[in-house]
Amino acid sequence: FDVSVGFETTIVLQKVISNRLPRPYSDCVEDLENYPYSTFTRYFIENNIKYTQKQCFVLCLNRYLIGECKCYDSNSPYIPINTKPCISFDDVMCLLLKIEPFYSKYLLKNCSQECPIECSTITYTTSFTLADFPTKSFSEILYERLNFRTKYPNLTNDELLRKFKSNYLTLNIYYQDLSYTLI
Repeated sequence: FDVSVGFETTIVLQKVISNRLPRPYSDCVEDLENYPYSTFTRYFIENNIKYTQKQCFVLCLNRYLIGECKCYDSNSPYIPINTKPCISFDDVMCLLLKIEPFYSKYLLKNCSQECPIECSTITYTTSFTLADFPTKSFSEILYERLNFRTKYPNLTNDELLRKFKSNYLTLNIYYQDLSYTLI
């Protein structure tokens, strides 16, 4: 989410836990330690990172890009050793040309075998609202509490409000309720 000055942003979270039954009911993997060797699953184990199939696919994408473009996606949270990020014009053009073939052909054929689906996942659904901040009436209270009028004595009320709106925001983040959905 992006938050901007001059607004009150409220983000509401809801926790969702999904549990799948392991084999023979699904293809999920409960214990990565006992999963057949995979470069990607080992990476998560050795670096003590919580495994998700989605993040494993990010590693797989980077392996593909390194092979095709000799660089990795600079937006990736995982930085391969001894490889440069795709930041030059030629690198970015290569990345853009190779993304579609990765998702249409390479992902299912190559990454799915090395990136099993996990049996238990935790996700968060989010919703957000924006409101003007501060309102004219609330701004008077804030000016007093923050000594804003003292800092800018020569500004009119409208100028003071514009100045305040260009420097402050409110961010509220909370759980919708203190329970979670178990699937």
